[in-house]
Amino acid sequence: MLKIRIFRSVLLHSLSLDATVLPHLRSLISLTTEGIFSPQDQVSGNQGAGFSSGNVWSVLQLEKIHLQEIVTDDVQLGLIEYLASFSGLRRLRLTQAPSYRTLPQMSDQLAIKFYEQALQNHIHSLDSLKINTNYEGNWSFTSHCSSIIKKCTRLTFLKLSINFEDMAEEKDDKEDSSASGNNVIWSLLDICAALPALKTLKLFSAFPEHSRGSKGGTVASKHRARANAKISRSVRSYQPITSSHAFRIFIVRDEFELRNDELGMNLAYRRVGRMREH
Repeated sequence: MLKIRIFRSVLLHSLSLDATVLPHLRSLISLTTEGIFSPQDQVSGNQGAGFSSGNVWSVLQLEKIHLQEIVTDDVQLGLIEYLASFSGLRRLRLTQAPSYRTLPQMSDQLAIKFYEQALQNHIHSLDSLKINTNYEGNWSFTSHCSSIIKKCTRLTFLKLSINFEDMAEEKDDKEDSSASGNNVIWSLLDICAALPALKTLKLFSAFPEHSRGSKGGTVASKHRARANAKISRSVRSYQPITSSHAFRIFIVRDEFELRNDELGMNLAYRRVGRMREH
């Protein structure tokens, strides 16, 4: 079984998807591509013979090469069409969904196509889904993708961003049956409780849409900090807890697990530690 990892340091002009290379790709099961595609590739689609953004996914689709693992920052229509062409993917990590150069409308359209068309084919095989979102929008967990996430019953690891405006303030009455419908975090935790294999849920905030292209900044960073704090409050206040809530939750690098209070009562998600940076 063949695995390929390609980064910017690779001399791309020396790697062509031609008759010499293609036979070796028949056994390809894992592909990692990060930092190798230009903005022009992402916008226009390069259809040359080299290993470029415009043709790598179409070649894999045409040659019926069905990967089991993909790690990429090349989130474009070609990738989504490739994912929609087969089933059996086990691990998917989108490290930049999508580039800060992508227009907001195009980004949201790609996200809808991904959740509605591409992910559907892999609900019975996918065990790890990690979507690193740069900006708030449809790539984050919202109502439009809740039904498809619920169907991914083999997931052991799930990483998604949350939009600030989708998090309603916590109600005082935690027993209110309508509460989870008003808070996207509680809705997601309800869904995760129905995923029998889930071990880890990672949540994080994204930059506000108005900061797209500015590569962050003080205002955008403060927005993310407020959003992460709001995610933490929602996780800590989530109820009701059941035996199905056995998974760990990470918010940025803070780790939460089910714990009783100091009196041994009131089971809830509580902060238990902090991940080390790698």
